[in-house]
Amino acid sequence: MEARTKPILTLLEELRIYLMERFCRMSTKHITWNQDVCPAIIRKLKEQCVNMRLRSVIASEAQLFEVKLGFEAYQVDLEQGLCTCRLWEISGIPCIHVCAALHYTHQHPEPFICNWFSKDMFVQTYRGNIKPLNGSSMWPKTNYTKPLPPIAKRMPGRPKVKRRRHVTEDDGVYKRVTARGGTKICTNCWEQGHNKRSCKNPQKPPPPKVKKKMGRPFKTSE
Repeated sequence: MEARTKPILTLLEELRIYLMERFCRMSTKHITWNQDVCPAIIRKLKEQCVNMRLRSVIASEAQLFEVKLGFEAYQVDLEQGLCTCRLWEISGIPCIHVCAALHYTHQHPEPFICNWFSKDMFVQTYRGNIKPLNGSSMWPKTNYTKPLPPIAKRMPGRPKVKRRRHVTEDDGVYKRVTARGGTKICTNCWEQGHNKRSCKNPQKPPPPKVKKKMGRPFKTSE
């Protein structure tokens, strides 16, 4: 996020350093894993199968089941790796219907997770690395003109003053600013509770203004 506002060369250099550190950090992350599947996928599998016990499973064949919840029913084929909700086919992670069928047949869901989320694939993903480079002071000199930032120009039209509101904000509620909740002071008699328009009292001079001390208050240590 900090690199977005920087020049193009500094931006690319910070991205290179970020990726180099990330590849080095991720290449050693799998050492502490005790399973053959990434821990993030195991957590996601447990989160989406919290209400698995509410589903009823009806067996049709050895690997073909119907998983029901009220009026909803889905076909699960463990042999073909398909579920009619298509979540297992799209994400590669067994959905709640597949987990219910696996629990019915006393099987673990880890072997049915796609091979792309395995520990071996994670190691192959971060096997390569980015070589370190020398600083800009050691870069070869060229005769080309150095790139400069673009000249700031004033865009056409009147500049916007209002804050850009989010789509969830109701513009009709905050359009007008009222004096509701404040204390009214009359500028004719300088009493509270009414204004000059409805004042029937005689005119009085304004009260003297209290002079405020300049600077911060002096603190004395006890």
